[in-house]
Amino acid sequence: MLSLPDELLEAVLDETGARRDLVALALSCRRVHATADAIGALKYSRIVALFGHDNLWTHLISSPHLASQVRELEIYCDDASSVLESMAFSADELSLSPVASAVEPEKIAQALRLMKRLYSLTVHLSKNMDENQTPLNSGLLSVSCNNARAGLDTLRVRAYPVVDIASLEQPPIIPDSLSWNLTALRVLDLRGTGYVPASFWKRICGVMRLSTRLEEVYLPQLRLGGVADSDWSFLPHLRVLHVPDMRTSVAHEVLNFASAHPQLEEFSWQSPVPYDFLTTNNMPRFPRLLRLVETSHVFIRALLTLPRTPGSLTLETLEGFELSAETIPLLLALRGERLVSLTLSSLDEKRTLLDAARLLPNLRKLRILHQVKGEPVSVWEAARAFPRLRAFANATAIYTVEGTP
Repeated sequence: MLSLPDELLEAVLDETGARRDLVALALSCRRVHATADAIGALKYSRIVALFGHDNLWTHLISSPHLASQVRELEIYCDDASSVLESMAFSADELSLSPVASAVEPEKIAQALRLMKRLYSLTVHLSKNMDENQTPLNSGLLSVSCNNARAGLDTLRVRAYPVVDIASLEQPPIIPDSLSWNLTALRVLDLRGTGYVPASFWKRICGVMRLSTRLEEVYLPQLRLGGVADSDWSFLPHLRVLHVPDMRTSVAHEVLNFASAHPQLEEFSWQSPVPYDFLTTNNMPRFPRLLRLVETSHVFIRALLTLPRTPGSLTLETLEGFELSAETIPLLLALRGERLVSLTLSSLDEKRTLLDAARLLPNLRKLRILHQVKGEPVSVWEAARAFPRLRAFANATAIYTVEGTP
């Protein structure tokens, strides 16, 4: 039996990017797992820490060979210890090290520069103010974006508390391109930043302009005052775009942005703008759209008004659909026979779903989030109505078929 040298196994592990791939590789055989464990690739592959965890940053700086094994890093602002405790399975088992809030940002910057294989970075910011009315750990985002390796794959930005007071005096919870060192970003996720000024659209555009390899973009809620500038550029690899609730002024710019990217495969639109607004603005045609998620029948109606060649809209996934007797024709217009996954944000009654079943012969996954009236749809009724169904869930039941993708 051929025995590979340890140096070769270590080299393969070092070249593995995402933590999930690293773990999968380590579990492939006992020898690889032992090698990964010996070099710290498993123990240090994912780190969740507070900004002021001085001992951790000192440890990583003094052990660069361990810092280089970090693939996923989550940094929380110092007042987020309660958030970490609420997320833990057992608060008794969660050990939060003493926080030194005066930790030098340069120490975190130095530790980040040593993480040569960092793949995913999540920054949890604070919207709370200290005694000087300065956002707690206000430099965390700029330090992270300016010192993480340029080849970082995924950046997520979150902020606490999630519910904002409607104020224009917002902490800098959106990355600034002036402190941007990330040029190979594939995923930019800003969903968890709450409401931010509409003028931040220009800042987001500046960030995207420097990360031309972006494939997935999740925008924040741009709802507060300010005017959005159309300062975006074309992203040739963009496949996924999620648009939350936002002001009409920004919605117009984002529609233009989406329309300029015909290669989009997944799109989400949660902004409750009226039908007339959608049909009179630059509505995207989505010639390659496969997944339409978290949207409304108003948006779908506007989408169907666009002139297109027969069969050009071939959705496989539809989420957030409001199914009623009035919206069944929309499923027919959307070529429901192509759908394999359907999530209903609301269902008026059981009979409507059973009537719509003939339009969905290939449905494999069905979720019902809310049913307005009548007895809920049972597992057996769903299975009879949709013969290819492999996963079903509503408020009272979850059904899966083992071994089915």
